[in-house]
Amino acid sequence: MRLDDVVLAKLRKLGFYQIKSFIGMPRSVLRRRFGEEFLLRLAQAIGTEDEVLVPLQIPVPFQERLPCLEPIRTRTAIEIVITKMLESLCKRMQNEGKGLRTGVLKGYRLDGKEVQISIGTSGATHSAIHLFKLFQLKIDQIRPGLGIELFMLDATKVDEVDVPQEQLWSTKPGLDDQSVIRLLDRVAGKVGLEGDPPILASFALLAGAGGVAGSSGN
Repeated sequence: MRLDDVVLAKLRKLGFYQIKSFIGMPRSVLRRRFGEEFLLRLAQAIGTEDEVLVPLQIPVPFQERLPCLEPIRTRTAIEIVITKMLESLCKRMQNEGKGLRTGVLKGYRLDGKEVQISIGTSGATHSAIHLFKLFQLKIDQIRPGLGIELFMLDATKVDEVDVPQEQLWSTKPGLDDQSVIRLLDRVAGKVGLEGDPPILASFALLAGAGGVAGSSGN
């Protein structure tokens, strides 16, 4: 009944360990001894009063589900699924000015087992093409078994996208160039360092040094 410790202590002192021990007592007596909230909890416990249940797991706001008419087993089919889900997810994020930082793709197999892969980015993005390339690097880790009947894609961490990506992609190449950032994300995905700021920063410095050296040699 989710009663507080004080009420529980009173019930135990009177030898009331089960609802049947006091269910027949007058409501006025129960109210006087245990309070109005006790009557509410009792009514909820026996079903005469409605109770709004709050889920313990907070739903992920950016999530896509894709049930499959036929079990998915091939890499090509998985790529098609990822592409379709990303297009829908990225459109929603773009409309709300959000970008993905970490994402998880889960597949639920016919045998009841779950498989998943995850990605991370160095900066918030809603580019479906870029995110697909990151997932593409890890498709081989998915073991479909007899087939996957349901896919779920969660953007487990999102950030604000301050500037439209198209504008950023048109800027002059450098440390902030999106082509460099996308390359760093793909390198980090291969070595398992998605979203690791110190490591990505080191990669960025190396990329910048290479750009400076290349320009000085022209």
